[in-house]
Amino acid sequence: MAICNGRSGQLETVDADILVVGSGAAGLSAAVHAAMAGANVLVIDKGIIGKSGSTVSAVQSAAAGKWSTAQDSLEAYCRDLLASGKGLSDPQLVHTFVDHLERVLDQLIAWGLQLDRDASGEIVRTEAAGHAFARSISAAGGNTGRALLKTLIRQANRLPKLGKMPFTACVQLLVRQQQISGALVYDLLHNRFRLIRCKSLILATGGIGQLYHVTTNPQQATADGFALALRAGVRLIDMEQVQFYPTSLVVPHHAKGFCLSFYHFAKVYNARAERIMQRYDPVRLENVPRDAICYAIAKEIREGRCTPQRGLLLDVSEHVQRVRTWFPHEYKFLRQLGIRLEAEPVEIAPAAHFMMGGARINRAAMTHIEQLYAVGETAGGLHGANRLANNALPECLVFGAIAGESAARYARTASHFNDVDGEMLWATVHRYEAIVSRGAAAPEQALRPFHWKQQIQRTMTEHVSVLRDESGLRAAEQHLRDLSEQWAEVRVSGFPHRLAKDFLEMLEVENMLLTARAIAAAARAREETRGAHVRLDHPDSSPQLVRVEVQQVEGRLEVRRQLQAEGGNR
Repeated sequence: MAICNGRSGQLETVDADILVVGSGAAGLSAAVHAAMAGANVLVIDKGIIGKSGSTVSAVQSAAAGKWSTAQDSLEAYCRDLLASGKGLSDPQLVHTFVDHLERVLDQLIAWGLQLDRDASGEIVRTEAAGHAFARSISAAGGNTGRALLKTLIRQANRLPKLGKMPFTACVQLLVRQQQISGALVYDLLHNRFRLIRCKSLILATGGIGQLYHVTTNPQQATADGFALALRAGVRLIDMEQVQFYPTSLVVPHHAKGFCLSFYHFAKVYNARAERIMQRYDPVRLENVPRDAICYAIAKEIREGRCTPQRGLLLDVSEHVQRVRTWFPHEYKFLRQLGIRLEAEPVEIAPAAHFMMGGARINRAAMTHIEQLYAVGETAGGLHGANRLANNALPECLVFGAIAGESAARYARTASHFNDVDGEMLWATVHRYEAIVSRGAAAPEQALRPFHWKQQIQRTMTEHVSVLRDESGLRAAEQHLRDLSEQWAEVRVSGFPHRLAKDFLEMLEVENMLLTARAIAAAARAREETRGAHVRLDHPDSSPQLVRVEVQQVEGRLEVRRQLQAEGGNR
């Protein structure tokens, strides 16, 4: 046992060469590639392995090389990514991503993934806004994320060196002398803390959608990885760049936030029956990247040209057959809701969808903390100011593979685990024990974590949504600071019952609060409009390209604006 200080004997310890936190496409891709390279790998997830996160709902994936159209090229794909990122995409990450995508898809096909094909047996490739070529592919009739997960889990089950620990939440990353040494985790099945020592740790915890009232993300998207990274001292970049999906269902209420991917060949009308894109982009109309149409819809809603439910109308009646052919999953779901695209428009509005900022990483997906990696939505820099459609899944697959292989190479050369900072470890354990003990004696009316969650969602939706300005962002920062100070009053009930909902929610809301503060601070620091970040008080893009970096130093969030040349400064 290598704990320097503290009562190590009272905490169960598990050792693994590589610890992967999160089991969506990014986490499983990392775990499989690391285990195939010979490392002992442990995957933990606060939910069910392979079913917790946004991957399962993904409809399509972009493709490169032989999996794309014959007219396409890697150079063309890079150009599209850099153009969409509006100066904030890291060129090194872009080229790394595109260069590795064909290889990663080859492996998935070899492991059993079957792509959707047409009647003649050709792979179905469809167009998507912002892509110069039809390079979007799918599997399982548009249930691509689900098919990918099944393929990865099947491959993971063939690997004896890959272990899984479901219902285990990561509480704190343990860093000593700028190198990862493990993580403090909480086993929700057995209600106990555990120490996991590792040589490398890969963060793959997904997005931030639950910071907002309406989101396309599942309940698990509570910004965990961003907060864990901040507490470990990791530098986060572009945190103001939150992508909102432009055409998400408004009604019925129980399906609110469901994405409709076919907007690029539909028409969007406001409540006055005006086709809005004729005003905002009369040449490309609805066939524009997400940031452009999202801005147009949000502006119409803000100025009152919307339905009573604050939505606009999406009409695809002229192209229903294309929806049935290319997006059968969405067509079927709408029919189940009683919506007939042939006869009526659909009521839509933007919903929080994807975080384009995140941990600053190098080409190996490693942060500046030695052997701490971040992949998938937890990492920033690839998409810049606007993610192109269908690039989320391939990002997870590519950088998951790269991180897993890099970590496995390190594991082969590292003879021992880095020492754990026992003082930090036990301070964290004692802090949560104190909160739990307060809850046991708390009155019924005591404030539960859900109270903070509602406040965070209200603040972020009102002030840090599609359209922002200085006064709103200042108000958001102040309110979030106030919520942080009031956190000392939080009470937890239901502990220590198995899978105590309040205890997990407490961990999640703490993560949401810190990440929300980072987003609001970054948004106020970027005094311009760029991509998904729209400032009503700074409507133009600045001629000076600035990267906004957020880092927690001695408990305080520090925000830095860094001038950089066009094309990045890594």
